[in-house]
Amino acid sequence: MILGKAEIIKQIKSGAIVIEPFDIDNLGPNSYDVSLSPKLGYYPLSEGMLDCAKENEFTVIDFSGKGYFDLSPYIVYLAATNEYTETHKSVPFLNGKSSLARLGLAVHLTAGWGDIGFCGNWTLELTVAQPLRIYANMPIGQIIWHDIMGAEGSYGERDESKYNQKRPSPQPIASKMFKNKFFRNGTNDTNG
Repeated sequence: MILGKAEIIKQIKSGAIVIEPFDIDNLGPNSYDVSLSPKLGYYPLSEGMLDCAKENEFTVIDFSGKGYFDLSPYIVYLAATNEYTETHKSVPFLNGKSSLARLGLAVHLTAGWGDIGFCGNWTLELTVAQPLRIYANMPIGQIIWHDIMGAEGSYGERDESKYNQKRPSPQPIASKMFKNKFFRNGTNDTNG
């Protein structure tokens, strides 16, 4: 079941949901609008082929001075929300705004939800169908929360929780797939 506005407010007051900074005007009937941090990152094309088993070169740029950035197709840009969130009793899902989807912007490829216990600014996987100019601090997506039954533990308690931040840090975070136990345990064949 998706949480409605009254339940979201109740969970914010109890500390089960944390949103910093919080603006009541961004709270809809069953979602909260989040905005785009003026930093984004990408893997340079000069890197050649990316490798899941290693930390790849990653470039971060800050476009706050200019106020905008032009996205190009065929590149995945990692960006972040300005908002830091914590969710302790429900499962958060982040989706793009339909008005941006109509311009060909997707805000995530597959990482659209967090686990119970996720703490941090959301990393976005921005892709575009055609060149598109985006602006610092513009609305970029919305979070909804689902009730969950039978969950044990939380994201931060797992060995594989590579992205919990526990502090506001609105910047893109590069892939940490190389930290996955599949690669750490040497059970993979990285020789091709």
